[in-house]
Amino acid sequence: MVVEAVIPVLTPRPRMVTARVSPQPEKIVKNPERPTADEIVRGLYDQFGGRRPATARIRDALKAAGLARSDGTCREARKRVEGREPELKALPPA
Repeated sequence: MVVEAVIPVLTPRPRMVTARVSPQPEKIVKNPERPTADEIVRGLYDQFGGRRPATARIRDALKAAGLARSDGTCREARKRVEGREPELKALPPA
Protein backbone atom coordinates (compact mmCIF):
# COMPACT_ATOMS: atom_id res chain seq x y z
CA MET A 1 0.00 0.00 0.00
CA VAL A 2 1.39 3.37 -1.02
CA VAL A 3 0.45 6.48 0.96
CA GLU A 4 0.85 9.83 -0.69
CA ALA A 5 1.79 12.84 1.41
CA VAL A 6 -0.87 15.47 1.65
CA ILE A 7 0.35 19.00 1.10
CA PRO A 8 -1.80 21.51 2.98
CA VAL A 9 -3.13 24.35 0.91
CA LEU A 10 -2.24 27.68 2.44
CA THR A 11 -5.00 30.21 2.41
CA PRO A 12 -3.93 33.75 1.65
CA ARG A 13 -3.85 36.12 4.61
CA PRO A 14 -6.29 39.00 4.48
CA ARG A 15 -4.71 42.29 3.66
CA MET A 16 -3.93 44.37 6.74
CA VAL A 17 -5.64 47.70 7.03
CA THR A 18 -4.24 50.34 9.31
CA ALA A 19 -5.83 53.54 10.47
CA ARG A 20 -4.38 56.70 11.88
CA VAL A 21 -5.71 57.50 15.32
CA SER A 22 -5.64 60.96 16.74
CA PRO A 23 -3.77 61.16 20.06
CA GLN A 24 -6.49 63.47 21.39
CA PRO A 25 -9.81 61.86 22.37
CA GLU A 26 -12.86 63.03 20.53
CA LYS A 27 -15.03 65.48 22.40
CA ILE A 28 -18.58 64.30 22.85
CA VAL A 29 -21.11 66.96 22.06
CA LYS A 30 -23.74 66.99 24.78
CA ASN A 31 -27.32 67.37 23.69
CA PRO A 32 -28.77 70.01 26.06
CA GLU A 33 -32.21 68.42 25.80
CA ARG A 34 -31.01 65.00 26.96
CA PRO A 35 -29.56 64.51 30.45
CA THR A 36 -26.39 62.51 30.94
CA ALA A 37 -26.26 59.30 32.97
CA ASP A 38 -24.38 61.17 35.70
CA GLU A 39 -27.10 63.83 35.94
CA ILE A 40 -29.79 61.15 36.17
CA VAL A 41 -27.90 59.22 38.85
CA ARG A 42 -27.27 62.40 40.87
CA GLY A 43 -30.98 63.22 40.69
CA LEU A 44 -31.82 59.79 42.14
CA TYR A 45 -30.06 60.67 45.41
CA ASP A 46 -32.44 63.61 45.81
CA GLN A 47 -35.45 61.68 44.56
CA PHE A 48 -34.92 58.93 47.14
CA GLY A 49 -34.60 61.42 49.99
CA GLY A 50 -30.86 61.25 50.56
CA ARG A 51 -30.49 57.51 50.02
CA ARG A 52 -27.97 55.77 47.76
CA PRO A 53 -29.70 54.30 44.66
CA ALA A 54 -29.18 50.61 43.92
CA THR A 55 -28.00 49.45 40.49
CA ALA A 56 -31.51 48.23 39.58
CA ARG A 57 -33.02 51.66 40.31
CA ILE A 58 -30.30 53.37 38.28
CA ARG A 59 -30.92 50.93 35.41
CA ASP A 60 -34.65 51.74 35.45
CA ALA A 61 -33.97 55.49 35.42
CA LEU A 62 -31.48 55.21 32.55
CA LYS A 63 -33.90 53.02 30.60
CA ALA A 64 -36.66 55.62 31.04
CA ALA A 65 -34.25 58.27 29.68
CA GLY A 66 -33.31 56.10 26.69
CA LEU A 67 -29.67 55.75 27.72
CA ALA A 68 -27.32 52.75 27.91
CA ARG A 69 -28.15 50.77 31.03
CA SER A 70 -25.88 47.79 31.59
CA ASP A 71 -24.97 47.03 35.19
CA GLY A 72 -21.43 48.24 34.49
CA THR A 73 -22.72 51.51 33.05
CA CYS A 74 -24.90 52.04 36.11
CA ARG A 75 -22.09 51.35 38.56
CA GLU A 76 -19.61 53.54 36.66
CA ALA A 77 -22.05 56.47 36.57
CA ARG A 78 -22.67 56.12 40.34
CA LYS A 79 -18.90 55.89 40.88
CA ARG A 80 -18.31 59.15 38.96
CA VAL A 81 -21.06 60.95 40.89
CA GLU A 82 -19.69 59.71 44.22
CA GLY A 83 -16.18 60.67 43.13
CA ARG A 84 -17.32 64.28 42.81
CA GLU A 85 -19.39 64.11 46.03
CA PRO A 86 -17.78 61.47 48.30
CA GLU A 87 -20.33 62.02 51.09
CA LEU A 88 -22.98 60.35 48.89
CA LYS A 89 -21.23 56.99 49.17
CA ALA A 90 -21.88 56.88 52.93
CA LEU A 91 -25.67 57.25 52.54
CA PRO A 92 -27.93 54.29 53.38
CA PRO A 93 -29.19 52.24 50.41
CA ALA A 94 -32.50 53.15 48.77
